[in-house]
Amino acid sequence: MTAQFHVAAAIFDMDGVLVDSVPIHRQAWEKVAARLGKPFTHEMFQLGNGRTALSHVLALNWTECHVEGQQLAEEKEATYRRLVEELGVKAVEGVKTFLDQVTALGIPCAVGTSAPGDNQHMMLRMTGLEGYFKVFVNSDDVKAAKPAPDIFLRAAQCLGTAPVRCVVFEDAPLGIQAAKAAGMKVVALSLTHPPDELREADIVVSSFAELSVSELFSRA
Repeated sequence: MTAQFHVAAAIFDMDGVLVDSVPIHRQAWEKVAARLGKPFTHEMFQLGNGRTALSHVLALNWTECHVEGQQLAEEKEATYRRLVEELGVKAVEGVKTFLDQVTALGIPCAVGTSAPGDNQHMMLRMTGLEGYFKVFVNSDDVKAAKPAPDIFLRAAQCLGTAPVRCVVFEDAPLGIQAAKAAGMKVVALSLTHPPDELREADIVVSSFAELSVSELFSRA
């Protein structure tokens, strides 16, 4: 990894980037689908990566009613949190070492996720990652979630850093679109999608171990 971005702040997506939670999300969706008597394939699951739960429900055409869609979204998120309490959750491999290196350079970090606030705080607390971040932005904080740039723009504003000086770490095409729309650099981790689906990112890697902090960040 040889790109020099000359960025001064980092914004991290949460699910699949910071927290190894994607399999648990799938279990939660499968439980809701089973209750509804609906099929739920891998492709249907991937359709929601980067979306809010409500956006995912509507994309699945499970209902055309916004109120019912919101109820189903809340059911899914509550099911997810119960599963996390039962099964536990871990940080993505290598992310703590990477964050140690980033924060040692004095680079301010934010979390920008389409997850609701309850999920965000629970996941970061359970994985011991909260202390690495100065700013926490989730779908409750903005009018438009990914692929709109609002989450990342809000994070940059709270960090006091111009969007062009921020790099986003993402694992989903919708998140990459949001970061690009915000005018930010993007590093994609191919942990939940194959590399060819992440090609709009500036860099695509398979793990944090492939990244060089000194090459990515610059105060200049």
